[in-house]
Formats: sequence, structure tokens, C-alpha cells
Amino acid sequence: MHNNFRSIQKKKRLLILAISLMIIFSAAVIAIIEAFGLQVWSGIFKTCSVGEFSGTANDYPMSVHVLDVGKADCIFITCEGKNILIDAGETSIYKVVNEYMRKMKVKTIDQLILSHQHSDHVGGMGYVVDEFDVKSFMMPRLKDDMIPTFKSYERLLKSLDKKGIKAEEPEPGRVYYIGPMRIEVLSPLLQYDNMNNNSVVIKITYKNRSFLFTGDAEKKSERDMIAAGYDLKADVLKVGHHGSKTSTSQAFLNKVAPTYAVISVGEYKNKLPKKEILDRLEKNNIKVYRTDWLGTVIFATNGEDLKVFCEKESA
Repeated sequence: MHNNFRSIQKKKRLLILAISLMIIFSAAVIAIIEAFGLQVWSGIFKTCSVGEFSGTANDYPMSVHVLDVGKADCIFITCEGKNILIDAGETSIYKVVNEYMRKMKVKTIDQLILSHQHSDHVGGMGYVVDEFDVKSFMMPRLKDDMIPTFKSYERLLKSLDKKGIKAEEPEPGRVYYIGPMRIEVLSPLLQYDNMNNNSVVIKITYKNRSFLFTGDAEKKSERDMIAAGYDLKADVLKVGHHGSKTSTSQAFLNKVAPTYAVISVGEYKNKLPKKEILDRLEKNNIKVYRTDWLGTVIFATNGEDLKVFCEKESA
């Protein structure tokens, strides 16, 4: 009896020791991760949650997915079996982007668009080209002294070259179709000295619903689109430049007159979106969705009704 008691006590001590070591080990691993600034855990959690959320709009023939990629852009559009991807966030988020599209059962990207050559838009696009069958690729032409040399852009060029994909330049005023989607290229109208104003701006229309994607286009680009006489009216506006005050002028909003606006944004030193822009959107009775508060935002439509799904509840 005495021996059994000692044996039980010994097993308890060993169990407590094992649990303690596991706790210490876990704490050490987390400390190392934090010390080196790695985003392993957040990446895992984002992949899991976004993966489950991605199929929310499967009952609708068209859906626009504004991915939660922080202060960056990545927009996935799918319509009756045709797929478009605009931008790819920062390089650090490429696994989340690719996993999201895998969850959506994407194999082919009919149109891949790099709105402009800033790192928070180029990011993981080289990895997208590597993994998916890209039918067409578009990005703006830049002046020689503006062509970037950072790694993610050079990687994208190498991936395109490896697959024999040529970059198509946007032609303002051009209208073309991908499946049932009508796509109109609105900008850049000039070769601007400002990289943001060189953003590809496109309007996508599906039956009676339309979406305007502006990249980081600023007020100069907005003024030029208005002067060109384009029909800018859209149900949904992807707010330019992450809600910076350089974009989304009142004159531009008057022409777009959206019901909804979505801002792709995350924690950032300049505290985006700016209050000035939020106040302007509110004054114009536009319902605003922010990825930093709501996670990935999906706009789903049958061409008539328009439904909005958010990954998270409002903060």
C-alpha cells in the first residue's frame, strides 16, 4: 500500500514537471518569435480564419473580396468562373493571399493587375504568378527613373519572365470583357511623376452593379478622370490610398456617388484612414467598411441585389 502511494506521488510530480517544462518551452518560443519580429502565429491565425470565411459568398455568381492585408491592397474578384486579382499586399502576407485563393478553388487567374509599383501592392505577386495559371497581366508603364529595384518587384519580373507572361499597359478608355464582367480602364491618363497617380483605375460592371477600384490614385488623377468625361458612377468604391487625404476628393465622390466604400488599411504610423476622409464619406451618406476593424470584406451580388459580408464584427 505504502509503495503504491509513493508510486502515485512520483507520477504526479513527473506530470507536474512535464507540464511546467511545456509551459516554459512555449513561453520561450513565443519570446523568440517576438524578439525577431516574426509574425508566425498571426499568420497562422489569419490563414485559418480567412480560409473559413472565403466561401461566404459562394451562393452568389459574383463576389468582390477585399482581403485584410493591413495597410496594403489585395482584391480578389470572381464572377461565373472567371477570376481577377488586383494587387497582392506585402510580401510577408503572400501565404495568406495564396491560401485564400486556394480555398476559393482558384486555379486560373484570368486577369492579374498590379495597380502600381509600390511594395504594399507588389508584395507577394511573384508568388501568385508562380502558383496560379495567369492568363493576362497588366501594370502601368513608368518613367525610367521611377522603376523600382526592391526585391519583391524584381521577383515578380522574374516570375513573369519564367512563365512567358508579358506585361500589358493600361489603355485609358479601353473596354473589354472577362466572362460577363465589363471592364473599363480609366487611368492613368498620363505618365505622372507621382507613383500613386500612375495607379491603374478600373470600373467593373456586372449586370446592374458596378465597382470602382482606384489603387492609390490621388487628386490629380481623380481630376483628370473627371475632365475626361468618364462615367465614374459605381455602387462600391475602393477608397484610394488607404484613406489618405491625398485622395477621395469631394468632386470625385460627386461623380462616383457610391452606396458603399471600402478602405483597405491596417495599423500605420500616419494613422490611416484620415478623419477628414471619414467625415467626407459620412457627410455623403456612404456606408464605410474598414479591413482593420472588420477583417476581410466581401461584396456579393447576383447583378441586382448587393450583400456585404464581414469577417469580424465591428470594433
